Amino acid sequence: MSEIQTVLGWVINTRSLTIGLTDKKFMEWSNDIKQTLLCSNIHTQPLETLEGHLNHVVNIMQAMRHFLNHL
Repeated sequence: MSEIQTVLGWVINTRSLTIGLTDKKFMEWSNDIKQTLLCSNIHTQPLETLEGHLNHVVNIMQAMRHFLNHL
């Protein structure tokens, strides 16, 4: 049994009790957010993809659910 496991794109560290994204997934999600912020208008598909990414984060960080509901 290992202290650090990657499960469905999430890096789970049982020693420090942390959960994070893999580097590749972090870069992809960060680029999606940056592109969305730079656009003056956005199509439905990229916005739904970004919302899906944020919903994944909300499942890990329950306190974020309040803010995501206002989007």
